[in-house]
Amino acid sequence: MKRMQRSACLLPLLCWLATAGCGSRSTPVTSGVNALPEDPRLTYATPFRNAKPDVKYVGDSACAQCHVTQSESYHRHPMGRSLAAAAGWVGQERFDAAARNPFTHAGFEFAVERRGGKLFHKVSRHDTHGRVISELDAEVSYVVGSGEHGYSYLIEHDGYLFQSPFTWYTQKQAWDLAPGIPAEMHADRKIVAGCLYCHCNQVDAVAGTMNRYRQPVFRGYAIGCERCHGPGELHLARQQGDEIVEGADDTIVNPRRLPPELREAICQQCHLNGEARVLRRGRETFDYRPGLPLQLFWSIFVRRPGLADENRSVNHVTQMVESRCFKNSQGAMGCISCHDTHSMPPAEEKASYYRGRCLQCHEQHGCSLAAGLRRDKNNDCTACHMPRFASTDIAHTAFTDHRVLRRVAPAMPANESMTFMPGETPLMPFHDATARLPSLEADRDLGLALIEVCQRNTAAQRMLPALALPLLEAAVQAWPADCDAAEARATALWLTGQPGKGLAACRELLDRVPQRESSLVDAAYFSALLGERDDAIRYWRQAIAVNPWAARYHRELAALLVGRQNWTEALDEAQKALRLNPASSEARLATVTCLVRVGKREEAQGEFEKLLALQPAEAEKLRGWFADLVR
Repeated sequence: MKRMQRSACLLPLLCWLATAGCGSRSTPVTSGVNALPEDPRLTYATPFRNAKPDVKYVGDSACAQCHVTQSESYHRHPMGRSLAAAAGWVGQERFDAAARNPFTHAGFEFAVERRGGKLFHKVSRHDTHGRVISELDAEVSYVVGSGEHGYSYLIEHDGYLFQSPFTWYTQKQAWDLAPGIPAEMHADRKIVAGCLYCHCNQVDAVAGTMNRYRQPVFRGYAIGCERCHGPGELHLARQQGDEIVEGADDTIVNPRRLPPELREAICQQCHLNGEARVLRRGRETFDYRPGLPLQLFWSIFVRRPGLADENRSVNHVTQMVESRCFKNSQGAMGCISCHDTHSMPPAEEKASYYRGRCLQCHEQHGCSLAAGLRRDKNNDCTACHMPRFASTDIAHTAFTDHRVLRRVAPAMPANESMTFMPGETPLMPFHDATARLPSLEADRDLGLALIEVCQRNTAAQRMLPALALPLLEAAVQAWPADCDAAEARATALWLTGQPGKGLAACRELLDRVPQRESSLVDAAYFSALLGERDDAIRYWRQAIAVNPWAARYHRELAALLVGRQNWTEALDEAQKALRLNPASSEARLATVTCLVRVGKREEAQGEFEKLLALQPAEAEKLRGWFADLVR
C-alpha cells in the first residue's frame, strides 16, 4: 500500500505503543466507563508491600551489600549484561578484516573504529574516483545485548536515542547491518521506551516524545535485581534497621513464593513478546511490579491457532505453555524450573545441568535411546527434545525450541501473510484474564493491537483497519483523554479510505496535546497527502521543535518548502537532514534545487555529482532534470 510506505511512521515501527500519555489513568475501572480508573499497584491484593508505586528503587549496588555471591554471579548472567556504556567498552567483538570490518552493503562501506577508548561507527560512500561523497561518523553511546547472540548499538544526541545500523553477530563472528535497517537509513531509527524495556533497568521518557529521555538516560544499565524482585527501598530499610523478620519477608518479592501466574509474569514481562503488546489504558511502560498480574499492565496478543508461527524466536513462552511438560505439571513447571536467573552454567556443564533439571520430573522414566546414542549426544536431553533451529526473526542466530517434544518434528511453516476469513480477528489475548476484562477495555486493547499489526504487515491493511475502527471509536467516545486510542483511530480512519476524517482526528488530538510527536508526524503526512501543504509545513516545524535530531523530519520539511519556493529555509532544512543522514538522496536532491535557485550553481553541480554517485533510480531522468534546472 503506497500511502503506508510513504507514511511508515503513522505509528512507530519499532515501538509496541506510542509513548506519550494524556493524563488518563487506567485499569481496572471502578464503576462506569467514565469513572477514574484504579492503579493495580495500589489496589491488587498482594502480600508484598514493595509493589506499591511510591516504593523507590535502590539499585544493584545496594543489593550487593548483603547478596554478594548472587550479585557476582548474576552480573555474569546474560540478563546482567544486557546493556552497557560504550565508553571503555570491552566486549566480544573483533575489529579485523576477517570479522568483516569494514563491510559493504548497497554501495556503502561500514567500518567500526576505536579511538581513545571510544567506539565509532562510520558509514561512507565513495565515487568512482575514490572521493568521499557521503560520510556519517557517529560515536556509539551504549552497547545493547549480552553477546550471547550479538550486540546492537545506540547513539545518543542530548537524551534522544537512535539505533546504529551496525550489529555484531556472535555466531558468525562478523559485522553486518542491524535487522530491518536499510543501508541508507544510517542512524535515524528512533529507540522508544518499549524497545528499551527488556534491555535496560530503568529510563524516564519525556512525555510526548518518541525517543527522548531525562538525564541520566539509564538508571542502572543492564536488567537489575529489582526487575524480578521489585523495588528494594523497604527491604533495605529493614536490613539496615536490624529488624527481626518472623515468617516471610513482605518487603521484597521472592518469585518462588508466588502462585504460578504471578511467578511466570515476571519472566513474561520480557520473554513474552507476542504479535502485539498494548499498554493498558493509563499505564506507563515501566509501571509493572513483580508480584502483580502482567495483564493489568499489558494486553499481549498472539496469533490464533492455525495462524501461529511456532518457529519464532520471541515465542519461547507460547511454545512452553503448549508443551506436554507444562500442561501436565498443573502449574508447577515454569521458566525457573529450568533456568537459574542468578547464574548461567558454563558451556561445558550445560548438558549435565539441564539434564539434571529434566530428571527432577523424569527420573523414573529415563531416556529410551541406547546408551551409545546418548553418549554421542553428550547425554544432552535438549539435543533431541529442545533442538536449536534457525531463527526467522534475527539474522545469523539460532534459538532453542521450547515445545519440549518427545519426538521432534519440524515446526509448521509460518503463515506470514496472516491470511484469515473476512470479519475474523487473527489475534487473541495470551492471558485468559485479558479476555474477561470489561468489554470496552478489551475491545480498546484489541483495536490498538490490530493497528499495530498493520504497521508491520501490509497484507493486513486490507482487512484489519475495518475491524479495529469500531473498537477504537467506542474507546475514544468513552475515554476522550486516551491518546493511544485516539491516535490509532486516526490511522484506522485513514486506512479505511476516510483520509479527511483521519486528519480531523489527528487535529482533535493535537488540540489537547500539541507537542505529541507521533501525532504531529501523522498530521504532517496526512496533510501533505491531502494537498494541505501549509498545514503540513506547520506540523513538521512543530515536530522538529520536539525532536530536532530526526533526519526524516528535516528532509520532509525541506521537500515541502521547495514546493513553496522558499529556497533559503528549504536549503537550511535539507542541509540539516544531510548532516544527520548524508546518504539521503531526497535531501541531496532538495539541496541541489535550492543551491541553483539561490544562485550557487557551482556548489549545486558538486552536490548533483554526489547525488548521482549515490546511484539513485532513474539517473538519466535526473540528468535531464538538472540540465533543465540550470538552463
